[in-house]
Amino acid sequence: MVDEIVHTLSCQHYEEPECFIGADMTLWPCCFLYGDSLHMYEQITQTTDRDFNDLTKHSISDILQTDFYQSLKSRWYASHPAHLRKCIRACGLKGVYKNKKVHDTD
Repeated sequence: MVDEIVHTLSCQHYEEPECFIGADMTLWPCCFLYGDSLHMYEQITQTTDRDFNDLTKHSISDILQTDFYQSLKSRWYASHPAHLRKCIRACGLKGVYKNKKVHDTD
């Protein structure tokens, strides 16, 4: 079921393109993943390195080349061992949740 929704993701990181800068000067694809990282960092980032996306230590270009950013799209799929549920829940079905739209099933 989840994999059927992946093609409907409306990801601002890829579509705009946009990023989110946390209050701690870390670069994230969006505020949703930043928020989740505050209480489940290693699950979201798949690393114990708390500086990999620190803008005071790395350039935007370097951060965007990290495994975290390079694996984002593949992690949308439920079959991925580090599946990012938040992406499906927040931005699936063309962003129904984030835009508070009503999804038309017809």
